[in-house]
Amino acid sequence: MNKVTAALWPGQSRGGYKGHGGFRFDSSSADSIIIRAPISAHLVQAARYLEGNEEQILLFFSSPCGFFYRFDHVSGLAPKIEEALQVITGPVTADSRTTFMSPPLWVEQGEVVGTSVGIPPSNIFVDFGLYDV
Repeated sequence: MNKVTAALWPGQSRGGYKGHGGFRFDSSSADSIIIRAPISAHLVQAARYLEGNEEQILLFFSSPCGFFYRFDHVSGLAPKIEEALQVITGPVTADSRTTFMSPPLWVEQGEVVGTSVGIPPSNIFVDFGLYDV
């Protein structure tokens, strides 16, 4: 969190209503940002898509306590996650439809899920959403 330069709050209108938040890393390179699971959960849905010419990855996790969280604009994956996502087609321009992971992949709290984020070289950020389902 010491690399975060700005927090984007849920409910803001940023090019349209956004129900999720996010974090900007304006002083960092895309591959210097590591994304870790905030709580133990199953990876249940994912998508690969193109934004411009950059592959973006959208990950959805479901925890046993009833919370659902997501990361979007991940651009590099931990090997375990990369292997699980081999079943997903794409990336396709502007098509972030998700694929259900079967079976879901368990990740532990603190485990690395992403190894880079954003749309380099200058738009370094990750979207984060937390939902009580």
